[in-house]
Amino acid sequence: MWPRPLQQPHPPTYALGGSRESCEVAARNHLGLGVAYGPFEVVARATRYYRETCAQYGRQPAPEQIIYRANILLAESDEKAQDLLRAQRTSTDAFPLHPAVRDGLLRLDSRNIAGEARASFIGGALPINFVGSPDTVVKQIKECRYQTGAGVIDLMFQIPSSRDAGDLMRVLELFGREVLPRIRDI
Repeated sequence: MWPRPLQQPHPPTYALGGSRESCEVAARNHLGLGVAYGPFEVVARATRYYRETCAQYGRQPAPEQIIYRANILLAESDEKAQDLLRAQRTSTDAFPLHPAVRDGLLRLDSRNIAGEARASFIGGALPINFVGSPDTVVKQIKECRYQTGAGVIDLMFQIPSSRDAGDLMRVLELFGREVLPRIRDI
């Protein structure tokens, strides 16, 4: 490879996917595994298979070698978060998936280890995996870690029907103040 990476050992590399094939490629090539947007129990099937396949190659992946990408809708209270979620689902300002993209995702997604497409794709939008107040989101993150074994969560913060950067900053500050300190050691 040229230019050679400055970081030694080289930066970590991940394979994305929840199919048997993607888990096998990642395990065989000593790559981390990235999974995205699925319910914890579905994603857990993929991460469990990945860890089992890694064991066949004589290694046990560390939690930070499993990344879970997810959407988060955080608010001051569970009621406010649910109101925002309802508003997002009914808003004409939301960003639904294009039908061709949705259909392609459904076809590919049905190949995941669970053998079923995620219901949220059928509705035409990516799911919101973490929804609620800081207390609720902390519980959900702990449950995600317990079920999937993911040591890294890549969060995309959702601010329904708002283009105001101040709204996003308030949510990020709430996350930093009320959630992050409580999940550092999970």
